Amino acid sequence: MGVIASSSVGRARERRPFAAGSVKSRKYPKPIWALIVLGRFLRCYGHFLRTGRNTPGGQAEMRRLFRLTRGRFNDACARLERLAHPPRRFSSSTGVLGDLPPRSANQIAGVLRRDGLCRFETRLSPDVCRRLRRFAEQAPCRVHPSPSSDGPLVIFDPNNPAGTRYQVDVQSLHQNGDVQQLIADTSLLAMAQDYLGAQPACLGAEMWWSTAFADQPCSESAQLFHFDMSQLKFLKVFIYLTDVDEHQGAHTFVIGSHRRPPRTLLADRRYDDDEILRHYPAERIVPIYGAAGSIFAEDTRGFHKGSALQHGHRLILQLLYAINHFGEPLEPIRLNNPVRPECLRMIQRYPYVYRRFQYTQA
Repeated sequence: MGVIASSSVGRARERRPFAAGSVKSRKYPKPIWALIVLGRFLRCYGHFLRTGRNTPGGQAEMRRLFRLTRGRFNDACARLERLAHPPRRFSSSTGVLGDLPPRSANQIAGVLRRDGLCRFETRLSPDVCRRLRRFAEQAPCRVHPSPSSDGPLVIFDPNNPAGTRYQVDVQSLHQNGDVQQLIADTSLLAMAQDYLGAQPACLGAEMWWSTAFADQPCSESAQLFHFDMSQLKFLKVFIYLTDVDEHQGAHTFVIGSHRRPPRTLLADRRYDDDEILRHYPAERIVPIYGAAGSIFAEDTRGFHKGSALQHGHRLILQLLYAINHFGEPLEPIRLNNPVRPECLRMIQRYPYVYRRFQYTQA
């Protein structure tokens, strides 16, 4: 999720431990400021190319360039990345989305380019949903909001929640066999590749519980409108693992808002419903309801939020695909035995796609 900053762009402060300098935008005309930010970005990107490591400074400058250009800079970078890592043929394109021939993948990509959102008729099977719910009921989680990002790991207690969001520990999540199967799913890879236009980088999964802990929407738990900008270009796949209706935290997306957002909505902060409604008609603000197993893909560069729950709890799984590995600094995902054979084969066969994953044979 995005960094929350002051609503005043000129006064917003972000940590800049690498290549971020100390000059402020208000000292320079906009074209000069854009060149300064571009120079910082290129320095960070050069560091990434040399070392394979991301820095918080690189992500911060990428976010600034996104805001300065209304996304045009990201789109230009994506076109160049398609030359560096063109699409490739995967071993198959069958998985949770069914058998996905090239024509179907192209149609999905077209819907995503137009709307930023595509909902699928196919669902994750009830058995897999049940297994993932049982896993999440026992998995270590971090509670949000929390005074510390590395707070203690706890088990989700649906009868006595301590926060609005319980984030499942990333390393524990990726040891789950059903999650490994989804990571290796070639129908999802083929769909992401068609949308991104390049060989996708699979950056892993996240899973979290949402609760009715708070009376008001929680900004830290992403219950106010915002845009994501953790990579240059990316696509997220969401899977509901519990039934979701108007009372249980429906994910909400603003159709078409992933293309060129208004400049007045480019401050790096959260937005309330009224601010969004001043720029987009109500019919384009779409809550997504669905039974457990419902799947949808979304370019979360567009404005979105998770609605506050009125009662009960919601469990969701998210998979992230990006046009390359540059962006938010992410810890490696270490897979220890046992690993699903399908997942291991994919990691070994497509090392670029799964560069974030490290397999340790005990």
